[in-house]
Order: sequence, then structure tokens, then C-alpha cells
Amino acid sequence: MSTIRTCVPLLAVLAVVVLSSCTAAPVQPTPSPTPTVDVAPSGDGTLLIGTILPATGTSAALGPAQVAAVEAAVREINAAGGVLGARVEALHRDSGDAAAPRVVESFADLAARGVDVIVGPSDATSAALLLPQATAAGIPVIATGATDPAAEGAGLLFRTSPSAELDGAAIAAAILAENADATVAVLHGDDTTSSAVLASLTSGIGGDAVVAAEVVPSGAADVASAVTAVVGAGADAVVVALPAGQVEAVVSALDAAGVSGSGIWLTASAAAGDGVVDGVRIVRAATPTGERVDALRAAVLASDPAVTDFTLAAPAYDATIAAALAASVAGDDGGASIAQRLPGVTADGVPCTSYGQCLAALADGQDIDYDGVSGALGIDDAGRVSAAGYEVLTAAVDGSFSATGTVTVG
Repeated sequence: MSTIRTCVPLLAVLAVVVLSSCTAAPVQPTPSPTPTVDVAPSGDGTLLIGTILPATGTSAALGPAQVAAVEAAVREINAAGGVLGARVEALHRDSGDAAAPRVVESFADLAARGVDVIVGPSDATSAALLLPQATAAGIPVIATGATDPAAEGAGLLFRTSPSAELDGAAIAAAILAENADATVAVLHGDDTTSSAVLASLTSGIGGDAVVAAEVVPSGAADVASAVTAVVGAGADAVVVALPAGQVEAVVSALDAAGVSGSGIWLTASAAAGDGVVDGVRIVRAATPTGERVDALRAAVLASDPAVTDFTLAAPAYDATIAAALAASVAGDDGGASIAQRLPGVTADGVPCTSYGQCLAALADGQDIDYDGVSGALGIDDAGRVSAAGYEVLTAAVDGSFSATGTVTVG
């Protein structure tokens, strides 16, 4: 690891903020799990990051902040000496959307240019289209917002946002925090995300506490029978784990059946204002706040002053830093090496919060646990974020929501 350098100050806006910090309170290292089988080096000495993020289509507003966040991370990495002594480079391509997907052609172009890792896409549909090509090419994909648990990538798909498995556990924790003996009824969809929420909710709250679980099929116009069944179960809480388009009708039917708003819990898929009544709760992944978030926003705006939606900036930034750290630990910028080392650099080591700080820990012979701007990632061997903070939002009479609690799961 003789090529690893300690952190040097960043330029301009990055110089003043914690993104480039190289100091941390002394912590005793905890060894990270060591992979049992090393992969053969396949890099060419330069880490080349490709992004496939929305520039057109219905999600186009989410793309600019992510691209700018990747650029901010690359600047930070290069200011700290790059990866294995070489400057990191990034190429950006459009993912499009479901109506006009561009994922496959964008990936083909990036693969032909020799990218080592892909940051993005930011939705499950695009990830599903991309994964067969990425798997065949052996290029790891770090999805920034694809939360569908059904997405699989043969050890090459990673996430920097929590997937739906954690959503059900978070709702269970929030309900139990109010009533340790609560019983629950669930109205859930027939999609993979809703099924994952049901499974993790059941595990988190205890199978005996789930007194009813009714399916509301996709596109169902009549929800009366399902609602009648869960209301008849007399549960303390009714959890609605449905895609956003189905939430309004179900919540209205529950309200009409006499279920109080405070007894209705919605998953993160529900959009605030979807037919909610006073007291209804939404449990969703917490929005990052604090100095590091402010610093990242400033760095994003330094790259692209026109950015207005910062929703997935932190996951995109964290994906880039984690990929660079994985290559540094592996001593190789090849895709297989990055994929093998990504879980290890985000869990079970000395916490570090910037690329330079993590490099300094590595130079001291320590294992590292990169904690990102979006939170403690803890990427597991399945490529999923294993721990996350959630916020509880409560509806007011006027349909607005306010934060009324937090839970941490994982």
C-alpha cells in the first residue's frame, strides 16, 4: 500500500468543509472480515467511474445533483492523491426512464470505454434492465435509489440507499415504540417491494402480532373486501404497504370504516397528501442533515449551480467514495476487485467519514468503516445497506406532515 497518501486540503468550496477532513478522534480498530478468496487483478491503473443517471424523462430532475455529487467526490479523491497514485476519472451517461430507457445503450458505450464501476441507476426498473449486461461484463453497479429487493446482480449489484427490507422493520420499530404489545393488520400489494415490507414487518413485530394480512392486487378498483377483512381483525395498527397510486383509495376506505388516523401507518412508497387523514403516519428513510450535508450541497452547486433537487446527491457521492476506497484496499482498480471489497470498506472497522481520513487509517494499517453523508452504510454481502435511520411523519388536519419521531434499524 505504499502508494496511499494522506489527505491534502481541497480547493475552493471543498477546502472549508468537512468533506475533506483528515482528522478523527482516536478509535481502536475492529478488524473487517477478510475475503476468503482473492480475485485476480484486472485494472489498468486508472479508476474510471461511469454514471448512468437520469438526464431525460420523468426523473430527469434527480440526475443533475447526482452527477455533480460524483464530480465533487472525484475532486476530493484526486485532491487526496487519487486511487493508487493515479487520478480518478468519471464519464456520465443518461439512464432515461421507463417510457424511453437508455440504460442498455449507455452501458454499452461506457463498457467500450473501459469503465471499472457504474454509479447509478437511481430506480429499480433501470437497474433491472442494466444488470444482465453489467453481470456479463463483470462491472459492478452501485445503484443510488433502486430499493426493489428483487433486483439481483450476481454479487455485482450494490446500493447506497436502504432497500425495502428495512422499511418493514422500521415500521415495526416505530409501532412498538408506541405500544410494545401492539397487534397489526397489513394491507399489502402483490409486488416484490410490498412483499418484502410484509416479511420484514412480520419478523420485526413478531408473527403472532400480525392478526391479518390482505392483498390488494395491482390496479384493483375495489378495495372494500380487503379493508373489511383487516378492520374486522380489530388490530391496534393497520399498515398500508402499497405502491403510491393505491394508497389514497385504501386510506379513504379505512377512514370511512372508522379506523382512526393514528391507527394507520404508511410505508415510504406513499406520497404525502395521498388521501391522508389527521394522525396518519408515514415511516420513511430519514433525510440526511448536518454539516456534511451542507458541505456536499455547496460542492454540488459548485459543479452545477442550476441544481434544485438534492434528493439522491448523498447516495451518489457515497457510492463514488466507497468505490475508490474498495479499489485502494484491493490494490487494484478492476471491477472484480472493487466488488469484492465494497462490503468490507463500509462495515466492521474504524469509522471514517471522508476519503482522506479513510486513507490515513489505511496507511496506519487499520481496517476501515466508511460512514457516508447518507449515513452508516454497512453494505452487506448481498450488496444491501444493512442499517439506516428512519423518520416518522404525522399528518395534520390540513394534510401537511411534520416529523414526530425517529427510529434506527439494522
